[in-house]
Amino acid sequence: MVPNSSLESPLLAFGSRDQNDDVGTRSGLDLSDENDVERVRPGDTASSDDPTTSNVLAPGTLSFKAGVAICCADIIGSGIFASPGIVLKWTGSVGAALLAWTIAGVITYVGFACLAELSVLDPNAGGLFYYARVAFGSATAFSWTFTNFTVIVPGSLGALALTFAHYLCSAVPGWEAGGFQENADWKVQLVAVAAIAAAAALNCLSAAHGGSVAKVFLTATLLGCVFVFALGIVGAMGWGNDGVGDAMDITTNATANATAPQYPSSAAFENFNPHRLWTGTRNISSLGVGLISALWAFSGAMDVASMGEELNDPQRTLPRVGMTGLAIVSTVYISLNVAYLLVLPAAAIANPENGSSAMGVEFAKAVAGGWAGFVVTIVVAMSSFGALNSCMYLNARQFYATARDGFFPKALAMTNERKAPHVAIVAVAFWTAVLTCAMSSFVTLVNYLSCAMWLYYGLVGVAVFKSRVTYPDVERPYEVPGWPVVPFFFIIACVYLSACTFAASPLECGCALLFVATAFPVHEFMFVWWPARAGRAVQVGGGGSDVDDDEL
Repeated sequence: MVPNSSLESPLLAFGSRDQNDDVGTRSGLDLSDENDVERVRPGDTASSDDPTTSNVLAPGTLSFKAGVAICCADIIGSGIFASPGIVLKWTGSVGAALLAWTIAGVITYVGFACLAELSVLDPNAGGLFYYARVAFGSATAFSWTFTNFTVIVPGSLGALALTFAHYLCSAVPGWEAGGFQENADWKVQLVAVAAIAAAAALNCLSAAHGGSVAKVFLTATLLGCVFVFALGIVGAMGWGNDGVGDAMDITTNATANATAPQYPSSAAFENFNPHRLWTGTRNISSLGVGLISALWAFSGAMDVASMGEELNDPQRTLPRVGMTGLAIVSTVYISLNVAYLLVLPAAAIANPENGSSAMGVEFAKAVAGGWAGFVVTIVVAMSSFGALNSCMYLNARQFYATARDGFFPKALAMTNERKAPHVAIVAVAFWTAVLTCAMSSFVTLVNYLSCAMWLYYGLVGVAVFKSRVTYPDVERPYEVPGWPVVPFFFIIACVYLSACTFAASPLECGCALLFVATAFPVHEFMFVWWPARAGRAVQVGGGGSDVDDDEL
């Protein structure tokens, strides 16, 4: 049978329950009706009408520390080493850029808090799919997962894999990896595919292995970030780049001082001059694009809900995992931005002369020469792989839950003897590898989905409102702070971000919205027009179709 820690009712039938109860009573709500087809049982799989132990995740396998590690590793990828220049370019001033990073952290936290309120009442590996399905119906939920599976997740994983490969190849003497805007050659693509395969293999071992790997890479990443921040202090004090790297430039086989960029020692004073801090700030639309660039570096926070079924005591642990992880990430991001600005002129950050987006590497070379650039290169490579591993870990579970509820091929709901959703992991890895070989960059694909992605995130805030209105008396282990003002402004912020993205890239966003719209006729065909499959989705997932039983 299914472990009793699995949920036995949809999200809006909330409340706390004893994990040893077979049916569970949630704050006075009667859940004893065995004929309720709307009930979602996470243990139920798409491959069987009855729950089985062969296709369930392993509850309680993730500790608080492992959860924080996965959360941070999923968020901290290569973004902080590439996004600062983009944010500064679009915001126009140092003050506006730092404010954008701060606001990005706050928006991300509020979005996670909205999802956490829903998750602690009903932990489910389906994440946003599951909660959107209960709140808005299967068509909306399916459109999110369809888009997520075909473009957003493989695009993000492919971008991380290519970033890892680019930095790793650039660290090999005599092995030119090319610029970030160039097409990746076969060597970079081969390394990227190998990284995807390695991450898939690690995630197939078990949830515990995924958490352990996340801890290792997160530790290396945070130590590297401390190193970068220390370089900022060294550079601001005028102690850097005094020739110590001359004999250690293993990246370019040239002297460090000959290759390292030279910048005036007054960069810190110029950047943080109170009279110039806001000089050059751009209009509200451009500020929105800069904010989106900062938020991209925080992407992954909304995936944390997918680990709810495997956390120890998720009602208590899940919010702590998200809050702790986001506090760590926000501190790291602000610190690194300050470090960059202590050494590099704002103009050099916003418009690098060599066209490279490897801000951390250029920064390190400017302070201590090529050896420091090499260290940062390895740090970014490890950070990218850590994010690749964690992103695959979390998102594969969303697709597993979708298939378990009858909305994706039933094979994706299978788990191996280690309770890892190996088929979903392999499917995601395979599709990511195909796109990585077919394309050299996923920047355009990610831009396609930015507008739609923020609209979906806004639906999380709407779902919280619906939950509060529909079940006002349900006891909530965790609540969004500042209700109802904070979630309301989160919804407004999501609409604003979507509008700014559309204004900046109307063609890409228009194509993305058309792509998203494709999911609705697919859903109509699969779960409304095709009665047999619709019936299975209702039986397995609880309300998989929005039609009545009599219509089937």
